[in-house]
Amino acid sequence: MIKKVRKMEAEKDLYKYNFIGLFAIILNLNFNRKNAFFCSQFVATIISEKIDALDKIPCLVTPQDLMNLDKLQLVYKGELNHYPPNKKELMENTAKERVWKQIISYTIQQTMLRRKKVS
Repeated sequence: MIKKVRKMEAEKDLYKYNFIGLFAIILNLNFNRKNAFFCSQFVATIISEKIDALDKIPCLVTPQDLMNLDKLQLVYKGELNHYPPNKKELMENTAKERVWKQIISYTIQQTMLRRKKVS
């Protein structure tokens, strides 16, 4: 799957957004365009190469269909521009998050102790 995505990324000038496909999916029409995908169609196309989990052809798969697949695990939810691009950054962010949680926890504990002394 990763090789396919990297190949497509390297040849990104060959691919387009399948805007017409968005209308076709509303009408439940099998409408494929060469080298054109809408988001869930792209994901379904990549997934279907390795996992036999879809009961629809990729051009009819909706984001909700992908969310309901038991064979997939959600690893990130949020804006794409906030997604860490690599494991190193993810690990750094996780470590920073742990440090901030410890700092916040310590600060709260110290504040609570000060309040008890004042009372």
